[in-house]
Amino acid sequence: MVQEIKTHYWIDRGTIAIILEFTLYNGNTHLFTYVSFIIETTETGGVFLWLEIRPFRPLLSIDSLGTYAVLNYLVFVIYQIVITNQTIHSLYKRGLLLVFKSNMGCC
Repeated sequence: MVQEIKTHYWIDRGTIAIILEFTLYNGNTHLFTYVSFIIETTETGGVFLWLEIRPFRPLLSIDSLGTYAVLNYLVFVIYQIVITNQTIHSLYKRGLLLVFKSNMGCC
């Protein structure tokens, strides 16, 4: 595959970085794994390697603890929406949004 990429000039002397990202899924454990592999070259010819492997489980369990977690997430999101709405409304009422429109109040 690398030879094919070189043949079609995707990688040449001007290549600064190669980024390979993919996600794996294990159906037995319902576990996802995100993998990011980055190779970056410097101007002096050095190479930096960076590898990130992050396993995560986005699917919550169906038992009572999972239901409790989902309810907490929903309450938190609704709370954040309400507080953000109140803050914007308060700024609008006080005329403070004009401060943001005029160069962030610095002029």
